[in-house]
Order: sequence, then C-alpha cells, then structure tokens
Amino acid sequence: QHHCLRDNNGNILAYRFRYPEHLLYKLRDSFQLLPSDIMQSREYCHDHPASQTWLDANKELFDYVSHNLRMINPEMYMLFTSIDQYLPDNFTRMAGAWHGVAINECMVPNGTNLETHVDWKDINYGYNAVLPWGDFGGGNLIFWQARIVYEVRPGDCLFFMGSVIAHGVSEITSGERYSVDLFCHKSAIDWKKRKDLE
Repeated sequence: QHHCLRDNNGNILAYRFRYPEHLLYKLRDSFQLLPSDIMQSREYCHDHPASQTWLDANKELFDYVSHNLRMINPEMYMLFTSIDQYLPDNFTRMAGAWHGVAINECMVPNGTNLETHVDWKDINYGYNAVLPWGDFGGGNLIFWQARIVYEVRPGDCLFFMGSVIAHGVSEITSGERYSVDLFCHKSAIDWKKRKDLE
C-alpha cells in the first residue's frame, strides 16, 4: 500500500506506507502513559517523565519510520540528524530523526478538526510524518494544491511537506481519531548553522 505523490520535477511531496502492526498496538496502548494535555516540546518539559516514558515506549516505531525516511530521502534524513553533533549530552532528538512531536487527541464527529494550514515554522521542504490510530471514519488528510485526499488509516505513516502543502483533515464521520505528527522546525537547523560558524 505504498503511494507516492510527486511534483512535475519528480520530487516526492508525499509518501504513504504501512508499518508493522505490533507497533500500531504499542502506539495505541501507550497513549495512557501520557498526561491529559496534548504534548509538544514545551509541554514535554512540563510533563516529564511521563512524556519521556511515552517516547521510550514508541522508540521502535520512531526508528522504523526514520529508517524509511532514510531510504526515501537520505539527504533529508541527514539534515534532520545533523543537529546531533551540537546537542548537549543529556539532549536527543525526540522521535527518531524528528525533533518534535505533536499529538492530536480525540477528534470526533462534530468536534474540532484540523483546519487547513501550512506548517510555516517547519523546515522548508522537510517531511512531517503523520501516524493515526483509533477506530474512526473520515479523518482523511487533504492536500489542497495537489487536489488529493489521502486516506491515512491506523498502521499507515504518511510523509508530506507540511511547510509547502496546505493541508487539513476532513470531517470525522464516526468514532475517535488520534494522530501523532512528527516534525522539524527551521529554528533547529538555523541554530545548527550558527554553531557551524562558531
């Protein structure tokens, strides 16, 4: 069930693939380890060690997804991981190759959906990775410029250039949808470039 969306120059704008089912179950079951608030970098520090326990529980998944990134776009993988040389000893990237994690919780019918947006703070032409779980209908990812709707089901991972493609989530028609969004902000790479000049 791999699917690739390319632009007119052959660049991969989005890439969907399946990951092993046991990693989906671990992702779903580990959700209970998190505090009740959505976790992002700022909340990670506040909710540590629960946030770190959740990240550790899903390390195998993040490594699997990162390996796929490395195979699909080695240059992007190298860019994402290039900050490692300057990280202090007690710091690591949060989720495999990605620096940040956001969790979209309890998306339900007639509830709050992700409005159309562009991830302006992310690395230009860098891939986000979206991994949904739950028992839900609808909740497809819409790429507006490409005029394509991706059905991304539990067990799928979708790489896409969130800083380039306006995207949103279609209405949830039944159940509850959860998703993890892995991302890298431009500020991390800008920081690495400044360190390179020191």
